[in-house]
Amino acid sequence: PLLKEGFVSAEDVDRARTAQRAAEADLNAVLLQAQSAASAVSGVDALVAQRAAVEADIALTKLHLEMATVRAPFDGRVISLKTSVGQFASAMRPIFTLIDTRHWYVIANFRETDLKNIRSGTPLSLI
Repeated sequence: PLLKEGFVSAEDVDRARTAQRAAEADLNAVLLQAQSAASAVSGVDALVAQRAAVEADIALTKLHLEMATVRAPFDGRVISLKTSVGQFASAMRPIFTLIDTRHWYVIANFRETDLKNIRSGTPLSLI
């Protein structure tokens, strides 16, 4: 109507239509970006949930490992192992003996005739 009444030129109408088409194209591009961003956020939400599930699995596995770990009250050496691979341990049934390697003592029997040669600090060999 403005063109017919001479308020605008045909060139102004063409420029306005071109600007409208450009704005519509920009709007469509922005809408596509918004959809892409929404999809990305949805994907990120899924990954965040998956990460939380994996972290919970890791924590549970660490707890199970801690519950299955036997800790000695001192440094030592395991001797006389009384179990083998595949066997189950049960309560109140020893599965090995642990000796404290920080403190050693020897119980020995000597003839009285040999005692004259034994002094404190005398080196010995354990076989």
